[in-house]
Amino acid sequence: MDNQTIRQQNRILRHNLSIGDIKALSLRLMSHVQDYFLQDDDYNSFLCYYPFQGEVDLRPLYVELLRNNHQLYFPVTSDNQITFYRVYSMSDFRPGTWGIMEPTSMEPFEECENVLAFTPGVAFSEDGERLGYGGGYYDRFFANHPDITRLGICYEMQLSSDIQVMEWDVPMHYVATEQRVYTNKHNWSF
Repeated sequence: MDNQTIRQQNRILRHNLSIGDIKALSLRLMSHVQDYFLQDDDYNSFLCYYPFQGEVDLRPLYVELLRNNHQLYFPVTSDNQITFYRVYSMSDFRPGTWGIMEPTSMEPFEECENVLAFTPGVAFSEDGERLGYGGGYYDRFFANHPDITRLGICYEMQLSSDIQVMEWDVPMHYVATEQRVYTNKHNWSF
């Protein structure tokens, strides 16, 4: 199966989820993320995404992280690149490119230690391969910020062993679903 077919099939699968399904599956996934990544306060900054077209909804987790004084940054895409900006509240958004909610803040992310990136995608493999929407935004960003811990976020039904990896693709260190957290077995780094 080629990447375009995987994209089409997974978009349909996500589109067919009810709001109740999205909420229930997202809450289960957030529980795994909290247990696996947030118990020891190893991370103080988080690169986040605002859910779009049936993506896993981490907004309740974001509220909790903000309440605990963590720094959260959300993406804005322009000029073929992605830039992250800080938010102080989950009301600090406006519709942006492709209708995706973007932060209103212009306080950019600055490289620091102990950053965890919640990374959306159309499909992931258990080994950390990521299939995005095809623009390469996240791959270019992560290639320039290799020390950020990359966590792919998806539903279990989005996992695929058929992803065709391109030379510019940057793998995830982990992939979280509503069923478990997968670790990059290849120890890929970039």
